[in-house]
Amino acid sequence: MAPSALSKYHKQASPLKYPRKPFHLDSAYIHYDRLQELQKSKPLRPFRKECSLSLFTSMPLDLLYEVCTYLHPQDALNLARSTRRLRQLLMTRDARFVWKSVLSNVEGLPSCPSDLTEPQFANLAFDGHCHLCLAPRVKDVYWSCRVRCCKKCLPKCFLTMDQLRPLLQKIPDIPRPETIFKYTLYPKSSPDRIGMVLFYKPTVEAYLRELAEVANKDEPSLTQWCRTKRAILDEIMAHAALCEHWTSYWAHLDTTHQFYDFGFTLFLLGLLMFLWKDKLFY
Repeated sequence: MAPSALSKYHKQASPLKYPRKPFHLDSAYIHYDRLQELQKSKPLRPFRKECSLSLFTSMPLDLLYEVCTYLHPQDALNLARSTRRLRQLLMTRDARFVWKSVLSNVEGLPSCPSDLTEPQFANLAFDGHCHLCLAPRVKDVYWSCRVRCCKKCLPKCFLTMDQLRPLLQKIPDIPRPETIFKYTLYPKSSPDRIGMVLFYKPTVEAYLRELAEVANKDEPSLTQWCRTKRAILDEIMAHAALCEHWTSYWAHLDTTHQFYDFGFTLFLLGLLMFLWKDKLFY
């Protein structure tokens, strides 16, 4: 082979590539001591992207809370779950007035019960996920048990009367468990049929632990315990009836043209960010 041909061959040949070192997760992070040195020499500024949700937290807190009061409860839940900082701001006692105003935006919705917080009540009424398996688009809300549950999770979440009676054999002073334990009817009762009584399993387990302690005391203590639980259940069932009425007559109404529409709220947020652009972006 001629020298010119050899030189041409060497030019066309690709250089040898050595195998890459295996990637280790520790190499993706900066050591804490090294990070402290970098912060002392040159403070690290977080990357800010325009129109990012992180910019909302840079707004004055009173202004952010005022804007959130016009949200629909589902939109308020989505906003609180979008970033960690927004969750810290909206899931505090200081933001309770925001959730009260958010719930009052929904026409006909009963007030928040005493056994739930406002975010918990908004999650129960408007979030469509199963509370056990997080399955989407679940419409069955068992208001008296404060749970949204899909059909697959019903055996995990509820007990029948036949399953409950063996657990109460040692306590003969409770002849009617449906007057103490949270229960629901499944399927929901109608003029043509009567649903089966199902007891909420977490409540049953908690009450049985309390009964084990109260049963060892005198009889007046057990009577007082039963009376207290009956009063709690009466209050829950009365509120559940209001929620069932709201579900039947109000929840299906179209809310796209209401004042608290999410599009209007985003427009209001954009306008406020424009007015505060000198402090947010510079």
